[in-house]
Amino acid sequence: MRASNVHRLFDATASGDLSTMRALLERGVPANVRNSWGQTPLIIAARTGRHEVVRMLLGYGARVAARTDPLLGLSEPILSHEVYATFDRARASVMVQEVLRLGGTGSDFVEPDTADLEAIELLDSTDDLLSEAGPLLTAAVCGHPRVVDILLAAGAAPDATDWAETPPLVGAAAQGHLEIVDRLLAAGAEVDAGTGFTPLEEAVVNGHESVVRRLVSAGADVDRRNEDGGTPLMIAAATGRLNVVQVLVEAGADVDVVADGEAALSCAAAYGHLSVYAYLLPRSTASVQARGDIALGAYLEYVAQL
Repeated sequence: MRASNVHRLFDATASGDLSTMRALLERGVPANVRNSWGQTPLIIAARTGRHEVVRMLLGYGARVAARTDPLLGLSEPILSHEVYATFDRARASVMVQEVLRLGGTGSDFVEPDTADLEAIELLDSTDDLLSEAGPLLTAAVCGHPRVVDILLAAGAAPDATDWAETPPLVGAAAQGHLEIVDRLLAAGAEVDAGTGFTPLEEAVVNGHESVVRRLVSAGADVDRRNEDGGTPLMIAAATGRLNVVQVLVEAGADVDVVADGEAALSCAAAYGHLSVYAYLLPRSTASVQARGDIALGAYLEYVAQL
């Protein structure tokens, strides 16, 4: 298989050139070949939202579960390229052996040309969530509900994670894609999935009120503590999102949870979110109000010194 044909398949996938794609796939270019970044054509198609391209690739055997794997995209030729100039050849050799151990083949070792690098750089410039994503997470983050539907119908697991264990629902919630959140929940996605921020926390920190409401209605735990002991309400208060704070409180969030000496009220005060502070104050216990008073005093003193 010629490397130039692989580059042409990725270029055609990114641009939606179905006739060129079909010709290359019929000629034997694998639908699951990887570019130098470890992506498959299906991942590129999911990112660009070209549902007709997604359907074609699936028809030629593209795997819906194939995640971006930078390791499978690296090889000695690529590592010698200026992009990877910091790698020494001994380390490159070790990495190539690891690729083979994981089931990679010679078709995974493709040296990128300038056009391929430019295309992938353009596609990879927007979101850290996609650094090691599969097709479903990619489509969820990029906001392509029709592609999400196609991938789910083709057997993609709604909770399939990337190497960082980020499920599609987290990606969709972080970007505020309510329609995709609905689709993933309907397909059985776990509402509190994720080893880092949950979908609810992502929606809260990014201020997506409609997604917060949908996740709460689906049973998201409004008092779930993250690794720092904080809750979604504390995050909303610290970021000054009054509308989200109100949604969470109305859903039964505990306003008196204390983590590392702070409650939602003192979080709002510390960052000068006075409307949030005023809303939470009468709903907080006396001990939490005392914490809030201290935080508010410190904030006002800081402002007076500006």
